[in-house]
Amino acid sequence: MSTLTKDLKTYDAHKQLYESHIKEKLINRKIRDDSENKISIGNTKLVELKDQKNEGLKRSEELKTQITKLENIMIAITKNEADLGNLRKQLQLIRVEPYSGTEQELEQEIAEAQHGSGGRNFAEERVSIERKLVRNNQERQELAKSKAGIEGKISSLKAVSIHRESLKNELSKLESALCLELSLTDPLDNETVGNAMRSKVSEMTKKTQHIVADSAGIQKELRSAQETVTKIEVELRTLNSEKLKLDREVEALKLKIKQGENASAGMKDLLKKEEDIRKQLDMLPELDENALNINKRKREAAQKELDQLKKQCMEAEKNSEKEKEMETLKQSLSISRKKATAYDRRHKQNLEELFESGASAPWTPALSKLCVKLRNERKIIEEDLKKVQLDVQKSETMQQQQRKYEEKLTAQELQLNEDIFDNCTCEPEEVSKKLSDLRVKLKKARKELSPISAKVDLYDTWIESTNSSGCCPLCDRDFSSKKEISEFSKRLQNLTLNFPAEQEQLEKSVLKMELEEGKLVKADAQATQLLKIQNELSEIRQKSKTAMRELKEEKKSLVQKEEQLEEMNEKMKVVEELQADVGVMDQLWEQIQENERKVKRLEEEISSNSDEKTTQTYVELREEAEQKEKEYRKIVHSGDELQKCAHERNQLQSKLNELGSHRVSLGEAAAQTGAFAEQFEKKKQEIEKCLKETEQKQEEDLPEAKFRREELTSTAAKKEDERKRAEMEMQLTKKELEQKHDQWQTLVKNVQEGGKCEQRLTEQEENRVIVNDQLEENQQRQKRFEEDLRMLNGSQNKQLVLEDQRQRMRIEKKMKSVEAMIEKLVDQGVDEEQISRLKMENTAILNEVRNAGIEEVRIDTQIREYDNQLQTAEKRLATKEAQRAEENYRDAILNLALYQESINDLTKYQKCLENSLMFFHKEKMAAVNVIIDELWRKVYNSTDITTIRIRSDNKAEGSTVRKGASYDYNVMMVQESGAEVEMRGRCSAGQKMLASLLIRIALAEVFGGLCSMIALDEPTTNLDESKVDGMAGVLNDLIEARRGYDENGVLRGREMQMVVITHDERLVNKLTIGCRPEYIYCLGKDEHGVSFLSKRLPDGREIRVTGSRSSKF
Repeated sequence: MSTLTKDLKTYDAHKQLYESHIKEKLINRKIRDDSENKISIGNTKLVELKDQKNEGLKRSEELKTQITKLENIMIAITKNEADLGNLRKQLQLIRVEPYSGTEQELEQEIAEAQHGSGGRNFAEERVSIERKLVRNNQERQELAKSKAGIEGKISSLKAVSIHRESLKNELSKLESALCLELSLTDPLDNETVGNAMRSKVSEMTKKTQHIVADSAGIQKELRSAQETVTKIEVELRTLNSEKLKLDREVEALKLKIKQGENASAGMKDLLKKEEDIRKQLDMLPELDENALNINKRKREAAQKELDQLKKQCMEAEKNSEKEKEMETLKQSLSISRKKATAYDRRHKQNLEELFESGASAPWTPALSKLCVKLRNERKIIEEDLKKVQLDVQKSETMQQQQRKYEEKLTAQELQLNEDIFDNCTCEPEEVSKKLSDLRVKLKKARKELSPISAKVDLYDTWIESTNSSGCCPLCDRDFSSKKEISEFSKRLQNLTLNFPAEQEQLEKSVLKMELEEGKLVKADAQATQLLKIQNELSEIRQKSKTAMRELKEEKKSLVQKEEQLEEMNEKMKVVEELQADVGVMDQLWEQIQENERKVKRLEEEISSNSDEKTTQTYVELREEAEQKEKEYRKIVHSGDELQKCAHERNQLQSKLNELGSHRVSLGEAAAQTGAFAEQFEKKKQEIEKCLKETEQKQEEDLPEAKFRREELTSTAAKKEDERKRAEMEMQLTKKELEQKHDQWQTLVKNVQEGGKCEQRLTEQEENRVIVNDQLEENQQRQKRFEEDLRMLNGSQNKQLVLEDQRQRMRIEKKMKSVEAMIEKLVDQGVDEEQISRLKMENTAILNEVRNAGIEEVRIDTQIREYDNQLQTAEKRLATKEAQRAEENYRDAILNLALYQESINDLTKYQKCLENSLMFFHKEKMAAVNVIIDELWRKVYNSTDITTIRIRSDNKAEGSTVRKGASYDYNVMMVQESGAEVEMRGRCSAGQKMLASLLIRIALAEVFGGLCSMIALDEPTTNLDESKVDGMAGVLNDLIEARRGYDENGVLRGREMQMVVITHDERLVNKLTIGCRPEYIYCLGKDEHGVSFLSKRLPDGREIRVTGSRSSKF
């Protein structure tokens, strides 16, 4: 079963393996078909994406040209609008009415106003007055801050004063409450309040301690009452146990009295049985010793002749059996040679392939060595294959990572190209050159712009210097009149009129070049990054090519290793097929060798036995032996009749002895009946006394003690509640007093601090009066400074109005020219929506182109991956395992089903066999118990044990899993009352010895069959005289029942063999009379102290057995 189960697991594993092969084959087919379909779809998409990408790039170039043109127009419009807005803001800042005359008249009036002021410096005077005003304002702000701080402090101090009054009220209420509660008089201090609180707490503590002492006394009384109740209950349990013990003793005495009464009646029956046995003894005939001797001599003579004939028959039978055995061996030898030849032809080619030098029987050792060698080689190849597979897997993983990185760099390259083109509309290689050319132009424009700004500033400085000093700024020549000064200033002013237009044009050019420079700098950085990415891409592509070559070489090595492994597996398969038959071949070879040796030996023995010539054949000898055997049976039958008569006399005599001993034991039991009756009366009186004491304790002592305990329990509970309330009241009072004391201390402290706040309030009010005086002085100074400033502004106001009118006139003129430029640009029909729409369209097209490029890279990567999957799937489908997957799976399922059915059938057969064995065991144990019961009733004469039996318990009955029957055996004895108990530990040594002997005899009789044999060593140990007689009778009956011939002399089978070793002469005499053996063996010592063996004959003579005198037993 275990082998079949292992094979079933093996076939189940094969089934799962082949099932996985089929699943793998189906998966590879699906992968191959899906890969082919996806590759064709991917190639179609690649063509479409390339066309889409080319069209998008063309359209993007056209849109960029349009956007650049429109943006330049919009920049010019935006700049002119910004200039116009600035001019309008400047015009709004000039808050004077427009001049009614011409520009020349305005210039002349300004010159006259400057000459009439007498060279007074209004600016310095205004600055001086403004500084004084600022200092005065700062001083006023500081005083206001100081006043606000003082008022805040005053308000807070007033709130503290109000709070102090409320605290005084609370303090007075709390002091009156403390005086009332602690019985104190005003005024209060901290020490007086603390002493009063401690005295009150100590009074409450003393009261609580008094209550605790009362509760402890009651608890002590309760414990004593509980001990009294427990003591009474223990005494009641003791009395009940004594009563039960006395009841059991009374029942035992009743049983003994009844047995004594039964013994009196049994003695009468025994006397009758003794009289009947004596009558039977008188009726039996007397035995003649000479008839027994004559019968014995005839039996010995017949036995010798029969033994001689049987010996001759056995020799003839042996010769015939040897001839038959030799013929059988020759047939077996022929069959073995045919089988060996068939196996040799079947595996000759495989053996020659595996063993180049050839191999001879036995083949198992050589094949085992070869199998170990092939397994080691296969293990080495598998390890190399695993290493190569790991290398291939690593290379593929690295290649995938490099491919992903290459795709990422390609996307970055495409993005950078697009960004560079967006920034500078040129190739990345031209960015650096374009940037250097632009920087040269920008440097030149900045050089041209800086002198113009310096000239404007210089001329403005000269104009201001001339107007302020009245002399030439170049030669320090004084002008004679204001008219010359104004003419000189006008000439300088006319020189600066042409500078703003030129400066504005150069600034626009510089701004445009600076913007373009920023874009080119960004594009230059992107071009550097692009170059770095292109270099990295070339390195990665080179590495990918190298890795591809290495991967091809590793895959080639992998194919070679797989071919080597497949070749090694084929060899291992051949070896495994050989291993299944090579054991049989070796067995056949050994069987042939052994049979040849046996045939040769038998031929020699037959030839040696044929030299001894016999006149009679085996059949004639057998007929003569049967005739002699019949004559021997007649002689034995007559001797058995004589022995049977003697046996009956011995049995009746033994039964008479048993009845006598039984009668004596019954007389003893009847004599003890009176003593048992007296003990019975005494036990009854003790039971009545015990009942009276129990009733007194239950009805009087126990209820009184329980009532006392319950009363004390309720009192103790009340005292405990009173103690808890007192303790809680004390804790609450103490806590309240502590809280009031803390509150009183806090209020006293706060009231004292409030007194200090009133003093600070008076000081702050004085400070507020001082600050108010200082603020009033500051306001007076402020009024004086403002009056001086108004007088200064009145004299300068006219000159400022004229200058503002001149500036207004210039701004209006410039605004007209800018508006004309804007109208010209707007007429071209450019708006921001059109530019944004074109930009959005360009961005969408570029995004489409970028997405198309990314999609193209992704699809190309997927196509490569699908191509790899396709090749891998085709390789796996081309393997031998995939091609034979269905066939192997079908064979595995068939083998698995066959083995499952075989296991089910064998399980049924096993269950049937186990049930048969259990039934056989049950029948045999029943037969053993029947024989033990019969023998026990014959041998054992007492009445305390009626019979004994062997009980067998099946260990596997309680278990769920059956692994074969296993039994526990116990010897049980049936008592006179009918109760069956275990004999171990409940019987005497004699009873134990008798039971063991009877059990051995019963087992030998049941399980011995036709070859029954038993050996008894000192069977009478620990047995009394009556038991020895009974044992002898049992042995005689057993030997009589197991004789080889029945009463009619018919052969029943082989006789039972019994060996008895004993020192008990009484047992020997009984067995000699009952069994009538030819002799018995005796062991003795000679005068030298050397042991010797002798035969004792029935007539008392002893014949020493010949042999070495130095032998010891």
